[in-house]
Amino acid sequence: MSLGVVLTWLNYFGSAVTPMQSGGGPFQVYVLYKKGIPIGKGIAITLIRTMLTILILSLVVPVALLLDPDILKGSPFLKGYASILVDSANLRSAVRTLRMGKNQDFLAEVLVPDGNVSVQRISACGDKDSLAALYAHSPLEKAAALGGEALSGGSMTAFELACDNAVNNYLRGAKLIAYGCEPVVAYLAAVEGEIQAARMILTGRLAGVEPQVIRERLRELYA
Repeated sequence: MSLGVVLTWLNYFGSAVTPMQSGGGPFQVYVLYKKGIPIGKGIAITLIRTMLTILILSLVVPVALLLDPDILKGSPFLKGYASILVDSANLRSAVRTLRMGKNQDFLAEVLVPDGNVSVQRISACGDKDSLAALYAHSPLEKAAALGGEALSGGSMTAFELACDNAVNNYLRGAKLIAYGCEPVVAYLAAVEGEIQAARMILTGRLAGVEPQVIRERLRELYA
């Protein structure tokens, strides 16, 4: 029992102080090894624990929504999360459409409604200045500025990175919510982000991409 408590808190500590929350598992394996458990068995134990956590959360959230569909209606945080996802997608669409030289009618067809910024206002943007002004004083202000630079030949990578980081920064607000479905939703989104980061690192290294180049393209994580 005492060993389980130690391993649990060690996982939290290791995840908090290491990049990409990667230190929790190795710390647990080390402690298990010092207790006489082989390294291979310790790795298997930590992997099973992680998989069970993800499995349980993946089952609990859909079941909770099925039993109580109104659970999400009273959450301003989740409504804001949906809105910033829509805003981020629309900003990407606007920048790509303007880079391709398409007209406003084409842009209006690919935009998603119900974001913080209306479809009509986005489709009316015709240059980088109007696009940056549209998202001023919003979580996507930096991304919009970089999107404007991308319209003038700047980096699309930096723009895409800023869009994803804005969404991740919003998710960090779930840490301030002690009770509700918000921390679970944020955790699942964080796990997805970590998987994407690991995939990016592995495919980049297999393709011979320099570590510095890969590092520049990694998104900020939830931790």
